[in-house]
Amino acid sequence: MNKARGVYTPIKPLKGGIIKSKVLPGFQFRFEDLFSKPSPDEMINDKVYQDFVLPAYAKANQRVDPDQIH
Repeated sequence: MNKARGVYTPIKPLKGGIIKSKVLPGFQFRFEDLFSKPSPDEMINDKVYQDFVLPAYAKANQRVDPDQIH
């Protein structure tokens, strides 16, 4: 928001359509993902999201041995 003028200004995405927060360190997202709505499993394996999306879930998934599931 442009406080001096009292209006919102559009955010220009970075390469790959990524929007990065200036207020929340590390928070970023792909604009197109607002519409495609990737699953949590897709997000925890995506470099754009893996640092802040469900970190406990991601760690738990890393500990699961696929051979033990069956």
